[in-house]
Amino acid sequence: MSFKDLPAEIYGHIIKDYETENLDQNVSAKNRLKRTLTLCHITTRFRQAALAHDSLWSTIHLHWPSDAVDLYLAHSERHRLRNLSIFLDTRSAGTRNMKAKQERWASFLSKELKNTASLSIKIQHKQGSPALADALNQTSAPRLIDLTVDLDQRAHDDFGIRSLLACDAPLLRNAHIHANLNHNLHAFTSMRKLVFRIGHHNFKGLMEMLANLPPSLRMLRLKGVDIWDGQLLPRPPTVPSLLDECTHLSIEAVEAHRVAFILSNISFPRLSRLQIFEEMVEMQDNTLSLSIFGTLPRLVPSTEPRDWLYLGLFPKRLIVEIQGYRFQSDWKKFEVLDRPLFQQTIIRAFRAPATTIFFQPPCLTVENAASAHEQPHINALLEEVLRTYPSTRSLEIKGNATPIVQLVCDAQPVVLPNLVDIRTTPMSGSKRATECDPDYIAKLKQTTQLELVRD
Repeated sequence: MSFKDLPAEIYGHIIKDYETENLDQNVSAKNRLKRTLTLCHITTRFRQAALAHDSLWSTIHLHWPSDAVDLYLAHSERHRLRNLSIFLDTRSAGTRNMKAKQERWASFLSKELKNTASLSIKIQHKQGSPALADALNQTSAPRLIDLTVDLDQRAHDDFGIRSLLACDAPLLRNAHIHANLNHNLHAFTSMRKLVFRIGHHNFKGLMEMLANLPPSLRMLRLKGVDIWDGQLLPRPPTVPSLLDECTHLSIEAVEAHRVAFILSNISFPRLSRLQIFEEMVEMQDNTLSLSIFGTLPRLVPSTEPRDWLYLGLFPKRLIVEIQGYRFQSDWKKFEVLDRPLFQQTIIRAFRAPATTIFFQPPCLTVENAASAHEQPHINALLEEVLRTYPSTRSLEIKGNATPIVQLVCDAQPVVLPNLVDIRTTPMSGSKRATECDPDYIAKLKQTTQLELVRD
């Protein structure tokens, strides 16, 4: 049987498999259009099968040529689709006839948001318009589940976008809002996840916005802007914000003292997962600010025992992680001038699990990936850190293992008195083997009866 004579249901299976492999959400707008329309140029019967396959026509990129948008819309209307996925990236639309394009996009959104389940809007500098803002401000989205609004950081007024979706999107669950102004999101009563961009334009009113988040929120992710103008911290609110049902919080690319300000003014009674990716700050009194001492105690006690600790030292950053908590601090933006102060700050951060929540893990992982010129300073630092965790029975080493094995062999009194297992594994995100001086591998067995196991 030739391809043109295959049953229609076989065509349907072919199209479904093709869609799965070639038309996922990560495919570019240009390729989606090309690959979909290709299906309509094979045979007459296959074209009919493609036109009848409704999911092919439910994803529309508004920056496509207008005739392509009209074609997709016509087929979606013919199938009476109520779950459209709409994308707009003004950067991909070019600059010619921009005003006409903005009017067309606004008209589409005003008419079709009622049938949209997923909406992603990215507006670049000088490419917003009053018409587009009105459509996004004044149009309800009764079926919308996922929303992304990404507005250029240079647009201080958010292109006039003030009140998203007329505050009427009762099914909205996931929102990614990269804006320069704060938004009142209290009306979105089904929201479970919020990703929100913070910076110097909206930090002053951030606490008020967080206080008005819907009680349904489970996951909150705050991401700092690329360029943050210097500003003083605002006056803290009289009463901390309460996010009663929020269990997951992530704060990224924010200076340490701002992280501390945020966490000290929000209450999370059910917080079980906290991730901090902050920038170390040198304060006016010449101290180095880290938020770990105030953020680590915010975790709710786990129902499962926490039995491992990870400590990582890299060029220009450090990481501390236990179950439910990951802390990363980097110092890329300033030069270390006071070496003793800096080293003590690192030691205090690595000791924080023991000193703040009295955590003594049976399993400890240490990754020594500091740069070569930092290695001479590492031994004293590592010894003080390792002595903080005498409970360690299993030690995993990544990176440069020699200083750690040397401490286990030579330090007096014994640095890890309960150690029964020591092994090396490849460095994080790499197949590169962990390195250790062969002389110390032999000495380890002689002095401690431990063998260094290589994974």
